[in-house]
Amino acid sequence: MPELRWICRARVHKLRDGDTVELFTDSFFSSYHIEPVRLFVVDTPERKAGAEATAFVRDWLHHAAIDSDDPEVREWPLLVETEKLLLTDEADNFVRYLGWIYRRSDGQFLQDALLAAGLAMRRYE
Repeated sequence: MPELRWICRARVHKLRDGDTVELFTDSFFSSYHIEPVRLFVVDTPERKAGAEATAFVRDWLHHAAIDSDDPEVREWPLLVETEKLLLTDEADNFVRYLGWIYRRSDGQFLQDALLAAGLAMRRYE
């Protein structure tokens, strides 16, 4: 069961791979954080096989920042809806943020774009 769920403005800090993005988030009240967000409901191939998905995500995120004339959207081109999950493995407890990422310029979800391009498999529903 999710501990927290919220929606906030975001921009890319770093792309890890095709299904994990580090986002610089506006967490309200002048509170800003960098958090890794694992894309909810999709899984992309890892390593070399995932290079095409990673390139696709990089391009999709780039267009989020340039496809608007609104300065506020250009500064904060993404919205992320996240769920903070506490996961446990044999050695440790850890937190993972799962999220839906969408572009403010056109409302398109990154997960839908990856699935439509055939670069991800549906998972985790």
